[in-house]
Amino acid sequence: MSDIIENILDLIHEMAFDRRNAEAKITFQGLEILKHLIKLLKWEDSYNHNKHIGDINGWLFSIQRITYKPKNKRFKSEQYYQFLFEEQVKSLDDINTYIKIDLKDYSNLKVKNSNEYVYTELCSLYKKISVDISDGLFIGIDKYGTNYQTTRAV
Repeated sequence: MSDIIENILDLIHEMAFDRRNAEAKITFQGLEILKHLIKLLKWEDSYNHNKHIGDINGWLFSIQRITYKPKNKRFKSEQYYQFLFEEQVKSLDDINTYIKIDLKDYSNLKVKNSNEYVYTELCSLYKKISVDISDGLFIGIDKYGTNYQTTRAV
């Protein structure tokens, strides 16, 4: 085998982990993704909006590159949904807790959506993201609606 092909194969396998480590890496990043999505949906924050989108995209692109051994497979969409969302959120009460405790520093910003709306939107959004990541088709959060599109600097 040529050195070039061997190097390419090494790069492909670089993001392949044993199944348990792959799950842990995805779930770990899931909490930060969730908090940033709540920030985008709950409050008007033009100063940090684009930064949040960039952070979310970076984490989700990183997750899409994670595969598990031995065959460099991606998880099924239902598993991504579980790792990214259901591990963090069991009900609307969990969203309320994140907003009240973890994101309390945002409470001075103008509210644009109710907690119920945020929860419902997240349930739907995570299903779409999970399918796309599972299929290797995640291209950016802006695909999923106007809440997730970058804005121009004024």
